[in-house]
Amino acid sequence: MKGVSEGILRIILKKVSEIRGFAYLFQSEASKYLRRMVSFSTCSVDWGLSKMTTLYYCVPTVDCLPHEFFVLTETHYKLKELHDKYGNVVRTGPTSLVYRSPQAWTDIYGHRKSNRLRDEIASSRETLDIARWYNFTTFDLIGDLAFGELFNCLHDKTYHPWVEAVFVSTKVGVLRRPLNVYPFLVPVVNFFIPRRMAEMRENHLKMSAEKLRRRLAVKTDCPDFITNASILILGGSETTAGLLAALTYYMLSTPAAYKKLSDEIRGSFRSYEDIDFQGLRHFPYLNAALEESLRIYPPAPGTLPRIVPKGGAFIDGEFIPEGVSVSGAHYSAYHAECYFRDADSFSPDRWLDSRDTRFEKDCRGVLQPFSLGLRDCVGRNLAHAEMRLIAAKIIWSFDIVLEESSNGWNIQKSYTIWERKPLFVKLSLAQ
Repeated sequence: MKGVSEGILRIILKKVSEIRGFAYLFQSEASKYLRRMVSFSTCSVDWGLSKMTTLYYCVPTVDCLPHEFFVLTETHYKLKELHDKYGNVVRTGPTSLVYRSPQAWTDIYGHRKSNRLRDEIASSRETLDIARWYNFTTFDLIGDLAFGELFNCLHDKTYHPWVEAVFVSTKVGVLRRPLNVYPFLVPVVNFFIPRRMAEMRENHLKMSAEKLRRRLAVKTDCPDFITNASILILGGSETTAGLLAALTYYMLSTPAAYKKLSDEIRGSFRSYEDIDFQGLRHFPYLNAALEESLRIYPPAPGTLPRIVPKGGAFIDGEFIPEGVSVSGAHYSAYHAECYFRDADSFSPDRWLDSRDTRFEKDCRGVLQPFSLGLRDCVGRNLAHAEMRLIAAKIIWSFDIVLEESSNGWNIQKSYTIWERKPLFVKLSLAQ
């Protein structure tokens, strides 16, 4: 799957590069002139020349078309750099502001409308990509909940074709985002999209329709999630699996934290079957470790834009005109030293009631990985339950060792969600 998707993306980027000469007509002298006239920082938010032209986007920023889109995959790092330099609000386009302050989050998003398998794995002594297996688990779970049938990823030990389409579609969606600024390039770029990509999209739509038809024909006592099926498939699987992979990586990279979590889980259950959803809700260190994983590795590290409504609005104490795109930057906010002590360090203790005094001034309210308001993540409770249960069962069952090849796993690109690298570990039965 990874080879296919990467190959498709390379083809797209190659084709796009063939029309770069056209794009550079907007990037050379015009962009130099605009740099002198339009400030990137928006502490004062001057709406003069900058709001009158889309040529501003030709200045290399996090939303621009040039440079073969590469910067789009690392916006979370760039936004943090800009916030650290300019403050809690930066302009990323003529009508686009990105925030990271606690008040801005509220202003923008709030107040709106089997044992055998275990033994087999442990005895194999082979290195495995645990992040991939987290994906298999969460996709099967959410497929059962949303459509009443599994994707059979765990059984087949590979991704279902629909799941492959989800990954590829997410990346392409991000790569096409600059076309909102240059709509006249849409037919050109569409012409260069490989036939394989078009076929995957068509198959994705066919499979979606077929699964919905089968689900509608099934009588069940379970709640029906069909109206939010597409959101559930991505949000309830890929992001959850990503967070579990992050928890695994950071725990294994922090031996003291790994020991605390192992002791808490293994000291509380006599058997694998005893581990359940309800009991895990009250495990302080498990919950702290998950919160810290959400902070240091937010499932969607970039931004979720909202448009300021008619009449304008006050964001973080400053009036912003109507029609402006505003958003909060997860990665930038959660890695800011002004909000979290030792922000780049994995420290679950900061979330405990008995935390060290050095974490007392942490601004824990800024952490909003599931967003706020009417459009917050509808599956947040499901995600928490999944993460607690899967993490607890894995840690109760196995001693885990991080492979040296996975050091630095946390440095990744993102296409709205992270483009995760394999996380190689070795498992043995817990002692």
